[in-house]
Amino acid sequence: MAAFAAFVMAVFFALLINGPRSYGGVKPETLLQMTGEEAWAHPDPIKAGRLVAKQQAELLERFVKLNKRKATYLWIALIFELIAVLGLAAAVASLLVLG
Repeated sequence: MAAFAAFVMAVFFALLINGPRSYGGVKPETLLQMTGEEAWAHPDPIKAGRLVAKQQAELLERFVKLNKRKATYLWIALIFELIAVLGLAAAVASLLVLG
């Protein structure tokens, strides 16, 4: 029974890993600000570059955070799988020995 429970927990964490994630993106208000008439009336390539770099840095930070979380879930799932397999092996061994 413990092996079954461990397999269920492994499946649970596997689903957490593979489930869709909201990685976010550039906020609509930021895009509107960057593409509005006022932004193009006085072009400033340095400011534009900084805005784009800031958005990319924020996206990268979110990606790294979510990927670390997924990696943690993967390790937890693998540990539960190992426990389940060892429990199953122990059950089979006891059946073979005790008959």
